Amino acid sequence: MEGFSFLDIMKSILLTIFACLMMSSPLFSQGTGITHYERKVKSVSLQFPGEQFSSEGYLIQVPDSIYSFGKIRVKKITLDACKANAYQMTFEENVIRNVEFVLSGKKELATFTSALKARFEGRIEETEYGFLVLVGESRVKCHVAKHGKKSRIRLLID
Repeated sequence: MEGFSFLDIMKSILLTIFACLMMSSPLFSQGTGITHYERKVKSVSLQFPGEQFSSEGYLIQVPDSIYSFGKIRVKKITLDACKANAYQMTFEENVIRNVEFVLSGKKELATFTSALKARFEGRIEETEYGFLVLVGESRVKCHVAKHGKKSRIRLLID
């Protein structure tokens, strides 16, 4: 019975190390994600980045044990008494990362601003780009970009 050569042993060790490194890379450990689209959603409370994700109010119920990240897009949505379009929210590890939507008209923007100030009274300050809101331990930037009659609202963790 012949023994294995030194090169055969080194090849098998290197291949094993390479396979272990590939399996532990972020490419393999990203988890399972979901992209969900709805045409219309009524009466949903606006969720802020840094808060726990809740699928309440959407057609799909996302269990936190299955999906580790995801994106939810809605064409028309009613958020805290203001109507928005092109709503998009991303979450990761059951925590919301960013929220983006479009408001049409000055009245909708004023309604959203007053609701935001009422909800976070004392924890909100105006800046040159919009607002800075303290949500729990997170600081959330609320960018307001106006494009004609429409306003794009972007909420990001600072």
